[in-house]
Amino acid sequence: IYQASIEKRSVSVRYFTMENKKITERVIDPYAFKLWFGIWYLVGYCHLREEVRTFRIDRIREVERLDRRFTVKDGFDLDDFFEGSWGIVKGKRCRVKLKFSPEVADFVGEINWHPSQKLAKNVDGSLLAEFEVMGLNEIKIWILGFGKDVEVLKPAELRKNIREIICGMQSIYDR
Repeated sequence: IYQASIEKRSVSVRYFTMENKKITERVIDPYAFKLWFGIWYLVGYCHLREEVRTFRIDRIREVERLDRRFTVKDGFDLDDFFEGSWGIVKGKRCRVKLKFSPEVADFVGEINWHPSQKLAKNVDGSLLAEFEVMGLNEIKIWILGFGKDVEVLKPAELRKNIREIICGMQSIYDR
């Protein structure tokens, strides 16, 4: 795949999709690669979906370099492509507002987690954090990592989803 990206040659792949638990055949123009939490991703134009998409490389089952050459779509920039996403997955633009307990406020406040980050320290030592993200799945996992030291204030959809996950976790430990 890497060689094909250098040569600007399309590849035919058999790709395992997590959503459907199926293998699909696709032709991809490999634009770039991104390492995220120790996992390599391919960013390229997917001819099946007719858009630039992200593919987890370890889910690619077979690869064939094609003779067909491609040019990168005008204006494509890897940083712009991922702008707003918490990580790799993109989705609907959403403003997230969180309240962190005083116990983790300093830790959260000393790291730039996202380019859109806005922080405000409260008198009680807690910390308000706001982010504008593209999709909620990845930030949801990050939020859950703070356990009882974070509360989702907005959006209501994320707050409800976190609550459902916590209730599901509680049912496991109440057995």
